[in-house]
Amino acid sequence: MSTESPMIQITDLMSEALIYLSSSEPALAEDSYASALDLSESTYGENHPSTIRCLECMARCCKMQGGDKIEMAVMMFERLINLKENESSEESMMVQVYSDLGECYKFVGREEESKLMESRSEKVLNILKEKVDEQERKWQESSEEEESEEGEEGKSQYSDSEEENKDDNKRQWKV
Repeated sequence: MSTESPMIQITDLMSEALIYLSSSEPALAEDSYASALDLSESTYGENHPSTIRCLECMARCCKMQGGDKIEMAVMMFERLINLKENESSEESMMVQVYSDLGECYKFVGREEESKLMESRSEKVLNILKEKVDEQERKWQESSEEEESEEGEEGKSQYSDSEEENKDDNKRQWKV
């Protein structure tokens, strides 16, 4: 039994899986992801961010392998959606999961469910776009207000300076 903390062990297993993936050994990567998932679940529980991340990586690994692994990926993505929706995950985190599950559904011939996931993904993307557009509008408005305020300050400073120049000119002619 290792004396390292569970989080370090999980991180090591996840890193090992990435090495296997980069070496074109997805079956070994899946084993590492499965070990990381088991450890994270038993240590931290199903709803912990580490467990959710392990589940997400393993689901993508299964999806990447295709074939008989797609059904396994479908189950994991469905579980992942339930976990993320229950914890009110940020919308941007859900887009890729919806998209991945939709692709898996399509692969196994579940066209209606695939279209539903595509629709959900597009809906979230539109919500995110609206949020970005709103932020840009607010930023633009605040920039315009700052420019306007700076312009007013510049005018008053210029006016004061102009008055001083007139006074100096008057003094010069009196001499």
